[in-house]
Amino acid sequence: MAGTVGFETGTPVDVRVLPDCLILTVKPPSAEPEVIQALRQLCPKLSARKQRELMDVIQVMAKPKKRGAG
Repeated sequence: MAGTVGFETGTPVDVRVLPDCLILTVKPPSAEPEVIQALRQLCPKLSARKQRELMDVIQVMAKPKKRGAG
């Protein structure tokens, strides 16, 4: 059910507080899932070898799964 201000309850918002004023702005949806954003922040802290290993794991996880006939 939509709220009276045009967005759903639980929608992420930015909040600005000004004198006698409160501004709520809906955050635009991220193009990447939160887990990918977190990994991007972590990657520069890892060695080059660990970064490659992590990216290999992510690529395997991102591939569409094939369903077997059984």
